[in-house]
Amino acid sequence: MNKPTGGRTRKEDYTTSVMRVPDPVKPKVIELIEKFHQARQPNNPVTDDSQYWQIPASLIPELLDIDGRKPNFVTECSISNADWWNQDGKQQWEKCWRENLERFNDLADRVNECLRQVDNSWTLAFPDDNEKSVKKLCEYRLIYLDQPTTAAIPLEAVQWALTSNYFGSGLKEKIIDAFRQKQWGILKALEVGVHPPVNRREYWHKNYTEQLGKPNVNYWQWRQNPESREIANELTQLLELPEPSADTRRVLECLAEGKDPFYDPKPNGGEIYLGFNTFLSKGALSSYDPNMKQRCRDAFRNWHQTVLAQLGQDTLEGIYRVCYGCDWILIESILAPPFVGAWWDVLQVSPGATLEEVKSAYRAAAKVWHTDVNSSPIALARITALNKAYEEAKASFTDYKYRV
Repeated sequence: MNKPTGGRTRKEDYTTSVMRVPDPVKPKVIELIEKFHQARQPNNPVTDDSQYWQIPASLIPELLDIDGRKPNFVTECSISNADWWNQDGKQQWEKCWRENLERFNDLADRVNECLRQVDNSWTLAFPDDNEKSVKKLCEYRLIYLDQPTTAAIPLEAVQWALTSNYFGSGLKEKIIDAFRQKQWGILKALEVGVHPPVNRREYWHKNYTEQLGKPNVNYWQWRQNPESREIANELTQLLELPEPSADTRRVLECLAEGKDPFYDPKPNGGEIYLGFNTFLSKGALSSYDPNMKQRCRDAFRNWHQTVLAQLGQDTLEGIYRVCYGCDWILIESILAPPFVGAWWDVLQVSPGATLEEVKSAYRAAAKVWHTDVNSSPIALARITALNKAYEEAKASFTDYKYRV
């Protein structure tokens, strides 16, 4: 069951997420879908001139804790779970569960309409997401206090913090606890709901600009927010590319560290201890299983070559520089065979490669790095490392039918 994105603007999003309910109540569900869909005006796009829609704080406790036993929407109310759907189940559904589902969906629509104004990449789809939605509402300041309240005195605030079930955790969790207990004075003291909503465009511009060029950022998660196309031309060009595989993204998200993510320094003289400076030179993926490392390296190489042919070196070099904070020299060093490491690392094959695969990899690398064809200052060191690794690889094939 996939969570819909973009604020659940299509009727299909309802029917494929929260609304998986048994046949006896499908007509009622369809009626609710039509009513919600018509009220939402999904074809009205969010713009800089859109009026921010805020949700009153009095609805949050109801969203956090719907009265009565809530059904398990995945199993107990699944259309495919025919064995469960007996007479007792029908009566329980009519008695409280259908009402709870309707109330939840009504509240979810209010929250989603609010969140949609500032964030197209996240939406409330299941009851388990309600606390996350409250955190988002607080972050974007989309909650307003609609209860008569006065600010809590300092003593009340201290007592609340000491008795809170979330004492020692983050402020957002404590705010949720205050919502549950309907402590409007505490919420006002914490200035929840007393500020105007954030400006969507300014918020996302600042958010994206601060993350640009940082490690561990998946830029393709930004594509649903139009503000992501206003940050830099290089980012816009990157977002227009198809999202790469998870293995490729692992490498891309390490580039901002400014070092080869696969580099694994070996201790000198057989020592186990690595000095601190040497330890810092280790790549983020250096501890991966050799087969996993090779899979990531191959995936990144294929993505790089595909994008290079599509955009050209100048454009791709700009994307690497602006979005991933690295230069072309680092990319070439990642794609080139390493100087040190196990023979499969140097030859860039998996440890279980056959002799034919080893030979093929060696020949391909030698065509690039042999000193007769490559005048680079490091070509001699590269071909020397390749020759040594190739000899080690051949020696590792001890079975008679693999002898060279």
